[in-house]
Amino acid sequence: MTVEVVWVLLLVTALNKYDFVTENIGDYETVAECHFAATQMFWDDMPTNKEAVCMRVEEYKLAEKD
Repeated sequence: MTVEVVWVLLLVTALNKYDFVTENIGDYETVAECHFAATQMFWDDMPTNKEAVCMRVEEYKLAEKD
């Protein structure tokens, strides 16, 4: 089994100060790619109660058999 790291762009919506909903927008190989995508999508148009977040996530992959 191998571990790979991927950067996930999430859109977080606050329903109130205690409850949040997340939406997976995409995944990227580097944090720079993730932030660039967030900037392209939301630069001047981020709605109230929403925020784009880049999060590093580990993915476990089974080794392929020959």
